[in-house]
Amino acid sequence: MLLDNNIAAQSTLKKYVFPWLRLPFVFAGYLLAGPFLLLRLAKYLHASLPSIPDQPWLQWPGLIIAAVGGYLFLRAWLILAILGKEWPLRHPVLLVKRYIYSFHRHPMYLGYTAFWTGLALWRSSAGLFIMSLIFLAGWLGYVLLVEEPRLARRWGKKYLDYRRKTPLLWPRWSELTHGALKLNIFLLLTMVLMRWLFRLLWRVRVEGQEHVPDEGAFLLVCNHVNLADPFLVGLFLTREVKFMASDELFRKPILKLLFHWLWPAFPKRRWGKDVGALRQAQRMLAAGEPVGIFPEGARNWDGGPVTVGDEVYRFLHHCRVPILTATLIGGHEAFPRWAAWPARARITVRFFPPIKPDQATSHAELRTLAEERIFNCLTEPPVPRTAWRSHRGLPTVTWGCLKCGTPGMINAVKAGIVCRQCGAAWHVTPELRLVDAGSGEILSEREYHTQLRERLARGGIAGGLAIKSACHAFRVVEGKLIPIDRGMLSLDQTHLSFSGAKGILRMETAGIKFAFLNLRNHLVVTDNLQTLEFRLFDSKWVRFEDYLFAARQRQLSLRHPVEIAIANRIRQG
Repeated sequence: MLLDNNIAAQSTLKKYVFPWLRLPFVFAGYLLAGPFLLLRLAKYLHASLPSIPDQPWLQWPGLIIAAVGGYLFLRAWLILAILGKEWPLRHPVLLVKRYIYSFHRHPMYLGYTAFWTGLALWRSSAGLFIMSLIFLAGWLGYVLLVEEPRLARRWGKKYLDYRRKTPLLWPRWSELTHGALKLNIFLLLTMVLMRWLFRLLWRVRVEGQEHVPDEGAFLLVCNHVNLADPFLVGLFLTREVKFMASDELFRKPILKLLFHWLWPAFPKRRWGKDVGALRQAQRMLAAGEPVGIFPEGARNWDGGPVTVGDEVYRFLHHCRVPILTATLIGGHEAFPRWAAWPARARITVRFFPPIKPDQATSHAELRTLAEERIFNCLTEPPVPRTAWRSHRGLPTVTWGCLKCGTPGMINAVKAGIVCRQCGAAWHVTPELRLVDAGSGEILSEREYHTQLRERLARGGIAGGLAIKSACHAFRVVEGKLIPIDRGMLSLDQTHLSFSGAKGILRMETAGIKFAFLNLRNHLVVTDNLQTLEFRLFDSKWVRFEDYLFAARQRQLSLRHPVEIAIANRIRQG
């Protein structure tokens, strides 16, 4: 046992501690030790060499060369950190051949040399110029005798083909700006900083990166359980993927700037078919660019999967490109939708082999293949939360008591949740499981929430399907919110009604095509005539959505089977 513990401790040190100890030495070598030695030795050489005359025709080109060299060094460093993975914490685990690495085989060394050469010309320092030439000869010898043979042994033919196509002595200038706008410096810096932040906060582990296609178009399809899902998946891809995102994210200037310029995404309306967004995705795929989609469209409040409509898989099947599937394990535990801040927990990003177009002959087969992968997280045990594990917002999901059937009486306490009506209590574990204080029965959030919904559908919740909430009503017109009024939103078994100072709006529950919670507390409802959005002012968000779903299902069950079939076809598009 002692030996096993020692081996485990050594493995932990090697995997998590030593790489971070290596990081300061890497930075110190490039940014401190290297400059110090170059400048120190250049000072001694400068005293014994003839000085370079101060000429503007040398100084200004030198400044430009230094700027270009600094850009090459920084861009090569960031590209290697993003696409090579693990670097500079460890040696790169993937061979990087694109972007600045198609310009030159060793752009980091080249940029470092160009920077000091340009600085020597700008400062008219003969000693620094000689030292930069010595550094050039040194790294050329190192890469030819040590680094390139090691890379050839590691990657074999793949690296030999790259070495044959990519120059060493004279760069391929036509490739200098390759991907400079799509994978710009600001995006690269953001990706590096966020990756380190996520590793510190959530100890992110990545599996299956080798399944990401090196070239060509593909669709990335992933489950949606965490607010940071696009970043968690995108940060650990080896290709730049542009995500299809809800148009609400583009309404605020800061988010619009983030998703349009810094983090590639394009908007899609959530309350209907957005033909323009679908065509944009097809144009990008036709141009060989990857596109990312979250089929669920929203995060579930209880950590379970959201039902995906057939139209999503029809579109995916119609595109006829490889589909790279991914799943996030531990994302819900790390940052539930009901939580005000994230908890510390391990997140695993798992990529699966791409689904080729000929593997699915119909959208139904594609659904089966895709969902057994993207919902693979449901087969894994829940991930424990190790720090900042507040469950204060949990009653948003556990809105009713399973013992007495009273809604709106669940409170969060330090150990778990308690019903104010009957005193029933459940202890909340680090894995977000609910343990009945009386019987010891263990339920997940999803199981607790499912039992509440089933009990509501059977009429076992006090008060039936009647519910009210103060709100602000909006009409959705071409993706824009048009304010209507502030008032009261109420639901009974047959109608959803809004009453305000300007009048009353009513919808038949059986005629509602779909309804969902958008953002945190925005209930979006659509029938055949209009789309309305209600910003609820209290904490009944999930409860109101559940009540509305139950009322719709009850009204549909009272209709003729032919009417039900027609309504379902309309709802599925």
